[in-house]
Amino acid sequence: MKILLSSLLLVGMIVFIMHPAKSLQGNTQIIGPNDVIPNSITAEKIAETLFVTRFGKKVIEKQKPFKVTMKDSTVCIVEGTLPKGYRGGTAYIELRKRDCLVLKLWHSK
Repeated sequence: MKILLSSLLLVGMIVFIMHPAKSLQGNTQIIGPNDVIPNSITAEKIAETLFVTRFGKKVIEKQKPFKVTMKDSTVCIVEGTLPKGYRGGTAYIELRKRDCLVLKLWHSK
């Protein structure tokens, strides 16, 4: 329970700190200015926090770098990656940009 509360507090802090994304340039700006998740960097950090809480740091560290994509310009998808030649599954999450609602969260086999 303490880990969950700590994770939620960390996610809230990250969202609060990262919200003024006007200084970001290039392809990191992926959403509108009023969304809770303002860019791909924030989506990745929130996803990593939830991945570590759910699946453990040791498992998730092996899946970096994360791949961040968009679905219908309203949902951020963050997926873990594996090095070439590795077998196994990766973490996957879908976050609604507007309010950071977790739509899907799993780890494939």
